[in-house]
Amino acid sequence: MLTRQLWARDDVIQEVYAQAIAARLLVHELDASDGRPPRQFEPLPSYPVLSCQPNPLTLCLTSRI
Repeated sequence: MLTRQLWARDDVIQEVYAQAIAARLLVHELDASDGRPPRQFEPLPSYPVLSCQPNPLTLCLTSRI
């Protein structure tokens, strides 16, 4: 069940990411048709999100504290 939820979440993130890129392209087209320079947007977070791999040494050290 958790795996299905994670896949569903990833599907939603992917769709939002694609829509954000499409919106940026549309804004660039509108700027170009109006004779304006293209707007600069903040970079989107990387996708797909890299999962962090737990470090066994860190887990051992933190479990003893």
